[in-house]
Amino acid sequence: MEMTIHLDPDIFKIVKAGVKHIEARVNDEKRRRLHVGDTLIFLERPDEVKKIHAVVKKLDLYENFEELVKHYNIKDLYLEDYTKEEFITLLERFYSKEEQETYGVVAIDFEIREKSCGVAVIKDGKVLLVHQTSGNWSLTKGHVEENESEYETAIREVKEETNIDVRIKDGFRKVITYSPKENVKKDVVFFIGEPLNDDIIVQEGEIIEAKYVTREEAKELLEYKDAQDTIDEIFDYYDSNM
Repeated sequence: MEMTIHLDPDIFKIVKAGVKHIEARVNDEKRRRLHVGDTLIFLERPDEVKKIHAVVKKLDLYENFEELVKHYNIKDLYLEDYTKEEFITLLERFYSKEEQETYGVVAIDFEIREKSCGVAVIKDGKVLLVHQTSGNWSLTKGHVEENESEYETAIREVKEETNIDVRIKDGFRKVITYSPKENVKKDVVFFIGEPLNDDIIVQEGEIIEAKYVTREEAKELLEYKDAQDTIDEIFDYYDSNM
């Protein structure tokens, strides 16, 4: 099941940051169809263009909102400068005490899901790495935009970061999953590709340098072990199949 939730900008911001991770609602017929593992889509009012994807982790049932708020910190539920009493008053503008008594209430504990895609661009036995303004070296990658396929995201990111057009080779898809911050889980998907041009022009403000390096040079430049292991998997696959 997929459920859409509309949020004001200040609440959307703290959900995106992984701070607020509990939605408090009356447990009516709509909410009773919700299960762990279902998808939540958060839309930012008023234009509802910005979107956050999340997955339900846990559903806890209570008799009313007064009972629910006893089990959580206010920052898990709403803006940190609110008191629990103010939060209950706000909820009861939308859900009456009679509704709470009839249906009960539910605390929907969720986890934000993000995805980035990139390409290991290989030329003459070397792989293209970029030196980000943050100081880290990495394969080219970036966030999936609305209605993009994984291939489309990966190809676009290589072009934006390095000016290199790339053709992705079928057969290799590596996923690294990690948690960049609390209540957020991110998948990074890598493919193998070949360059269609040689003119490297780095993305101003994002990339300091881009260059082709050997397997061992790449493992020295990459900071994290999962990235180093991914380089080994990429070259092992490339050497055996390309």
